[in-house]
Amino acid sequence: MFSFKPVDNCTTAHASETFYVGELTGSAAGGGAPPKGDKLRDAWTKCDSEAEKFLGGDFHDGRLELIVLVPSSTQWAAGARYLRCDLAEVVSDGDKPVNRSSSLKNALIGDKPIALTCAMEVYDTDGKTWLDYTPTPCTSAHNMEYVGTYTSADRPFPSTSDERKTAMRPGCEALGAKYLGLSTTQLTSHQQVGIGFWTVDEENWNRGNRSSRCYAMLFDKKTVTRSLKGIGTAAF
Repeated sequence: MFSFKPVDNCTTAHASETFYVGELTGSAAGGGAPPKGDKLRDAWTKCDSEAEKFLGGDFHDGRLELIVLVPSSTQWAAGARYLRCDLAEVVSDGDKPVNRSSSLKNALIGDKPIALTCAMEVYDTDGKTWLDYTPTPCTSAHNMEYVGTYTSADRPFPSTSDERKTAMRPGCEALGAKYLGLSTTQLTSHQQVGIGFWTVDEENWNRGNRSSRCYAMLFDKKTVTRSLKGIGTAAF
């Protein structure tokens, strides 16, 4: 759960930015307590749509988290029914917000300073346990690259690893194959690159964000210093 302390403007160090404020409607506004889970689907859809207008692109394509906020229990009891949409820059998927000193407006237009591109995996001191990744320019050594975001059809949250593979891997592999310039068969049998993905948590899924960010991942800790987009069957 995020906590917030307002600052004067976006040039002051801050962790998130409010870009839209509206009102809850329908069943989301009529309950005896603030809405949660699937009751926030309309709110999520509204925030997602407004985020695209604000950023100039899909927030999933950036190092960003979209935060949907509704009144606290105390505010709700007093009659508040607002919907607030915030964006936060993060280092990696599911990570905590980092401080910024500028607005995110139009951050996915032009040179797209916040866009997901290439990254380097981070391992524990044993050299085997995967911990995280660090965003890296594609001209520097890296071993993973963002290929797109796959959104599942409406279905229950895939709570186990096997369920996530069944629900999300085929969609990510299709995106990866297109990005790399391969057929899906060529990709799934490739000896140097495969597809990894990061799926949102259950709370976000139930709100309507049924997505996985998808990455081309080089095997055996191999690195490259160029983008893999459109590389096809050429040697890395």
